[in-house]
Amino acid sequence: GGGGGGDGSAVDAAAAARTLGVVASSPDSGWNGGAVGAGLAASAPGLDWESVADALDHDGFAVASEAGFTQLLAGFRAGCGSQPALRAVVGRPWRNVSGQLSLLHYACRAPPETYTFEGADRKLEGVPAGTPNQAWLCRDLMAVLAAHADAGHMATVRRILEQPASLCPETLLLGAVSAPVGDGGGIMRREVLASLLPRLLAGGGGGARA
Repeated sequence: GGGGGGDGSAVDAAAAARTLGVVASSPDSGWNGGAVGAGLAASAPGLDWESVADALDHDGFAVASEAGFTQLLAGFRAGCGSQPALRAVVGRPWRNVSGQLSLLHYACRAPPETYTFEGADRKLEGVPAGTPNQAWLCRDLMAVLAAHADAGHMATVRRILEQPASLCPETLLLGAVSAPVGDGGGIMRREVLASLLPRLLAGGGGGARA
């Protein structure tokens, strides 16, 4: 393929992302994601899998269950040998807000062998990792969650934050404080501070003493 193949590869990436989206949105995921990914790679050997990850931001994309998430990841691993790039997953707030939040719900809880944030470009420094997949050290994750919270989706963001609030409240608190404040005035930051700061000051974490 020559230099003019950009449009064709973009169409291929969008089609591949929609196919993988069907796998992710199946509640019982009777799909074999690995077979789907291998089939996509075989039919389009020049497929740009970073573009496929970007194209997950399409109308109708949603991760319906842990099984759907696992099979989606299996599709990427079979297709390109790696997980969807962090840049695509948390590099920006998606247009399909509910789709991104459904993906992050499972990605944040995943064991590192399934999905990891270890390679994040921007990470909190000098704080405990919090969870084995290092999700809560990822500043871009916190920025995306904060942006969606400010845009009216705090209820969904709150469900994503339940796990770190329990497992690593200090790391979550520092991440929330570091997140940019958008037009909504930093709803996520305010709620995390109000919820966790009294508990931590009372000695609930890190040996802090009143």
